Amino acid sequence: MADGKKIAIIGGTGLYTGLEKILADRMRVDNVQTKYGPVLSYTLGRYENTRVVLLPRHGLGTKESFRTPAQLVSETGYEASIFLLHAIGVQKVYSFSAVGSCETSKGLVDDGVFIVPTTYGRGLAASQHSFGSNAKVFHPSMKEPFNKELREISLKAIKNAGFTPVDGGTYITNEGDAIETPTEVNAVMRMYYFSDKPLVLGMTAVPEAQLCAQMQIPYVAICNPVNYAEGLVNEPFDHNKVLERINKSEDSIVKICECILELT
Repeated sequence: MADGKKIAIIGGTGLYTGLEKILADRMRVDNVQTKYGPVLSYTLGRYENTRVVLLPRHGLGTKESFRTPAQLVSETGYEASIFLLHAIGVQKVYSFSAVGSCETSKGLVDDGVFIVPTTYGRGLAASQHSFGSNAKVFHPSMKEPFNKELREISLKAIKNAGFTPVDGGTYITNEGDAIETPTEVNAVMRMYYFSDKPLVLGMTAVPEAQLCAQMQIPYVAICNPVNYAEGLVNEPFDHNKVLERINKSEDSIVKICECILELT
């Protein structure tokens, strides 16, 4: 990549297809080999003077290009993706993550709500991720796992895009593919419910944050709550409804990304 600002945006396939329309000098690269395995696909582009990498963490969503959260763990997909971003000179990472909310009063992405957490906790099914001897820092401090500057930009971008930013919260990682049981949700809430800030459950942001910290790349997670944690409401988890919410939120996320690029 050429000299200058270089940022990465990690998200779903819809983000990739929506954002690539506003980028100049686009180039898609598929099946890139790293020492940690393949990165299924990413796109290089430019927004004004900023070089942008769009990385769909699960692939392109086709049969040939797709990995579930559990496969990202077993196939070292997180390590491959973050090592690639390091290798091509990315300086900042904005990551979008669909999450389950433990706050029934806060609203979901249907209501235009996006949460920018300040910290994370490892839940009952957290895996270990490391670059080992290839890391710049073996044991990085995780006092502020989500970069303060990137958090402020993200919150402002959410507001500028016309949505509701929620400042702060704790992201709990339970790396699927299965959703938590009500018993697990209750245990996690007992472990981590220590403030009035939101508590969300996700599968992807924490491995990315840890690996970015090892490579000294500032990272932020922007969470779109697409369901309430199992057992908190009468309606059981419905994957099809969650997918509908994720698909509906894609245009909103693209708008937020445009605002992030304008602020970068």
